[in-house]
Amino acid sequence: MLTLNALLTAANISPRDVLAIRHTFVELHDDGNPGLSPHSTDEDILNYTAGQSSDAQKFPRNLLRFWAVFIKN
Repeated sequence: MLTLNALLTAANISPRDVLAIRHTFVELHDDGNPGLSPHSTDEDILNYTAGQSSDAQKFPRNLLRFWAVFIKN
């Protein structure tokens, strides 16, 4: 079975240096802010992810070197 850990290791990236982030498709949030859709571009996803909460309970205070962003449809 192919795993994310195996892919990272093969690329000489320590899994400890990677923050895994999961988003879902929500085109418009209850607060009126735009979300993501199946038609979101890479740029849309990067901008959306960059705008996420920096609350330390939801997001690490010390950011990791790499981010792996997954989107559940």
